[in-house]
Amino acid sequence: MNTREKILQAAYQVFALKGKEGARVDEIAQRAGINKAMIYYHFKSKNDLYRAVLKSIFTNIFPGVLAIVQKGSPLQETLEKLVDLYFQLYTAQPELMKILLRELADDGRELVPLLQEIQREIPVLSTQPQIQCFQRWIEEGKMRSLDPRHTWISFIGMTLIYFIGRPLIFALLNFDEKEEHVLHDRKENIIGILMHGLMAKEHV
Repeated sequence: MNTREKILQAAYQVFALKGKEGARVDEIAQRAGINKAMIYYHFKSKNDLYRAVLKSIFTNIFPGVLAIVQKGSPLQETLEKLVDLYFQLYTAQPELMKILLRELADDGRELVPLLQEIQREIPVLSTQPQIQCFQRWIEEGKMRSLDPRHTWISFIGMTLIYFIGRPLIFALLNFDEKEEHVLHDRKENIIGILMHGLMAKEHV
């Protein structure tokens, strides 16, 4: 891991814990095990570093999503792989939820222009391949004629909600099994609901 990567990793953890405003460059440098001057060598400011952290999050997510939706696999297989990808991501990076929730609470002030910037830099993203994937299934008669944009919103919401609301979910629903079993059942539930809700009748 080079110095820039060490800085990004440390900043990711500190921003998740304290938010952009509460994070201190000194603390990021200490966590990265480097001199503070090295941060300003790689990044112009704390805000520039924060944007770089956000950008690294999404540039790490997008390739995996693209590889799945562009493969041309059957509907259920594609959905299963997407659910697995997002669950692996959320499980491996619990700090991600904290950063995303803070950004959403701030109306995506940093995130929205950054995503637009990423789409300009990676042209394939501006074509929304996941939406095109759903549209293709509709045109092939395999999926009900539902707005693909709303289908994607539903998919993201169903995968996110467990990880966003985990403490409340466990408190209110009295799950007493191991979390790995809860996650397994959660995946099956999502796929079951999506398949019965999305598939054209002749393919059910």
